[in-house]
Amino acid sequence: MILLSLFACQTDNIKTDRDPLYLEAGAPVAGTAEGPIDFPIGAPMGGYSSRCNYLGGAGSPDNRQSQYALAFSPTVGVQTTPFAEVLWLEAGNSEMVMINADIIYVFDGMIDAIESELTAYTGRNMDGKVMLSASHTHNAPANFSDAIHFYLGGDRYNHEIFSRFVRSVSDIAITAFDSREDVQIGFSVHKDWDPDDLVYRDRRPDNDELAVWEDAEPGYDKDPYLWMMRIDTLSGDPLGVFFNFGIHGTALNDDNALMSIDAPGHIELALRDYFETPVVVSHFQGAGGDVSPVGNGDNGFDYAVMEGLGHRAAPLLYTAWLNTPVVSDPFTIESVTHAIPEGLEIIEVTRNGTVDWRYQPFEKDYVADNIIYDANGDIQSPLDEFNAEFGAAFCGYDDPLISTGTIGAEVYPYDGCTQVDLVSYILNAIFSLNEFYDDGEAPLPLPDTLKANTSTARVGPVLISDETGTQQNDNILMGFFPGEVTGMYAEQYRRRSKAELDFDHTLTVGYAQDHEGYLLIPEDWLVGGYEANINIWGPLQGEHIMEGNLKMANDYLLSDFIEPQDPTGEWGIVQMPERPVPTFSPDDTPLAGTTVSIISEDLYLPFETLVPQHTPDSSLQRVQEIAQFMWEGGDPGVDSPLVVIETNIDGQWVELTSPSGRIISQHTPDVILIHLPSPLYPYDAMQSHQYWAGWQTVGSHGDATGLPIGEYRFHIYGNSASSTGTEWPWPAEPYEVVSPAFSVEPASLTITQDGSDILVSLVAPDWGYRLISLDGSSNGGNAVTIQDIILVHSDGSEEIVDANEVIVERSHTRVQLDLNETVQSIYIEDLYGNYGQLEVQSK
Repeated sequence: MILLSLFACQTDNIKTDRDPLYLEAGAPVAGTAEGPIDFPIGAPMGGYSSRCNYLGGAGSPDNRQSQYALAFSPTVGVQTTPFAEVLWLEAGNSEMVMINADIIYVFDGMIDAIESELTAYTGRNMDGKVMLSASHTHNAPANFSDAIHFYLGGDRYNHEIFSRFVRSVSDIAITAFDSREDVQIGFSVHKDWDPDDLVYRDRRPDNDELAVWEDAEPGYDKDPYLWMMRIDTLSGDPLGVFFNFGIHGTALNDDNALMSIDAPGHIELALRDYFETPVVVSHFQGAGGDVSPVGNGDNGFDYAVMEGLGHRAAPLLYTAWLNTPVVSDPFTIESVTHAIPEGLEIIEVTRNGTVDWRYQPFEKDYVADNIIYDANGDIQSPLDEFNAEFGAAFCGYDDPLISTGTIGAEVYPYDGCTQVDLVSYILNAIFSLNEFYDDGEAPLPLPDTLKANTSTARVGPVLISDETGTQQNDNILMGFFPGEVTGMYAEQYRRRSKAELDFDHTLTVGYAQDHEGYLLIPEDWLVGGYEANINIWGPLQGEHIMEGNLKMANDYLLSDFIEPQDPTGEWGIVQMPERPVPTFSPDDTPLAGTTVSIISEDLYLPFETLVPQHTPDSSLQRVQEIAQFMWEGGDPGVDSPLVVIETNIDGQWVELTSPSGRIISQHTPDVILIHLPSPLYPYDAMQSHQYWAGWQTVGSHGDATGLPIGEYRFHIYGNSASSTGTEWPWPAEPYEVVSPAFSVEPASLTITQDGSDILVSLVAPDWGYRLISLDGSSNGGNAVTIQDIILVHSDGSEEIVDANEVIVERSHTRVQLDLNETVQSIYIEDLYGNYGQLEVQSK
């Protein structure tokens, strides 16, 4: 009866001239795809405001300029290429498209553009069906966002970067659409799946004593839930692995100058290699706002630390995948997307009628009472301390950005709040907003602060299992939230979706559909700390958005009627003004596709002790040496060179692949790509464009020191500008260049004596950037698996012996041998044929 009543209310209030549509259940159909995002080298990376020149210009190794960077440090190269993964899921007469992209956050304009592209291609109305989530890497371009208040997070909006992103992701989604097939699907949820903090850890101590729920102890650690969605073909082959938990993309610091998929992406890379074919593996962010990736400094170089994190997470995730049963039973899908209105006099939190929290209407010279809680310890309403007409930023900071520009309150965390209108003056100057606005200033209120895009979906009933192996068929509520969801926020959403909507299973996706900064519940915001300083509308904003999301679910998802997304036009995103399209055309590069013979002193490499070379040595040792190659390429406006490692097998050059069948390139952690424009500046001068590629001769994880002996080479595929165009996409012609071949030989083992014991180690070079072993070091010693031990006696005879005992330690393998006085030297070879010899010290 309740559902019938809801249905009656909905149909009475919705104005539409179409015939009623009803959900139809159907067996699952899915398509999956993955691919690189077309970001040009030189585009600035988002996530660290310290990369802004005004705040220090971190991550800038030289004084180069780029047509893609205005006030931020431009990127110099690629450690791992930003990717996007897509799941196109259908059941009956409805569908949902889930997209994960290696970016810092989402701009709602991207959703509209992608939906339009997919509608045009498929002939279906895709409004409200595209869910775009960011991995939250702090090392990918971000100036696709026209949210002015987040220019300090990724530089001023660039329409070419926006267009490149939309086309890349739309093309990947279309590939997923075209690959659809009947599938089996299953979900699982695993609580406390990382109890020892091997993968992620709580980073917010501020709320450790905070009591929110009567049935829970004070404080909240990291959000403990892992969700796994498994997609298999009907024949049982894995097709897609999609998992959800929260983790920050901050394994690399602000001094990194190379694009990278950071911690979330390296977890995906490690899990992919558990499969023998290129299964699409994708991590959708959860409550990552107040957790950090767990680094292991013992792995050495930061890139190796990220690999190590991936290889600690992968077996846990793979076990969860194995324990996720799949079926092809019919179910339904329905989703809805709305932009929730925001503003000082609009935002409120009611918690289904149990509270009445709101802000006091703005008064210019109002003096707050500085009383946050009433006599019972409850939040006092109206919250008069947040007297910010256009919002405020940097709350919780002891030293406000502009000391004379606070909102007037004198109690923490309000006392550091800086008025948005004053921050906008700084934004006007830093980002030359006079080029965007006739009066030279950003409008107030800032347009993108007026609404927050959020989505919710109901999927089910589907098969769900948990960490105990218990299985049931049930509905899942998926909430897609526009910001950095924190642990308490996710827990509150789970509790409220159960209490108000009767969902036992709720999956929270953060960094999705839009970006509003950190999302906290009011109690958590009011204890202050770092997270409270990055949002615009104060302590009530996060749960206000949540309540809008829950209302959407209540109004749209609890019946079988398919409601129009926005019949009256009230729920659309803020329409941003048209921006000028950059018209700086790519440089003409007639030498593209030729090799470099002279190395410029301006060449930057991220390895201090590595001596650059323009061509690889003819012979290189595994692990301990690096193949280098330089060539003339195209302007980054058209050229994102693909650097492929090839190997010679029976006279035929073939692509070297990972265990999952993906090519070895800068799309994996193997190859580093660096761009060198000459001259470095100004960017509008005629420049040549050289590229450097480096490949440390390391095999796949588990066999890192066992790269097959043989002949290798670089094969580069690039593009050079063919003529002058007027805007992107610029016309270009392809080029290819191949390096001289080089051979890979066994590594040298370091063998030393420690009293009566022998220590055997494979020592990585001091510039080493690859993970050699989880317990070893990328630029130090690593234990080995010993295969042969040969003693050479004084008479020249050789004796193959076994060790009395072998102990694997962190940086070496300890071997105990019986040595008599005739032993002159010891030869030791490991499992992969790497070898070394020790001259025995006389007793």
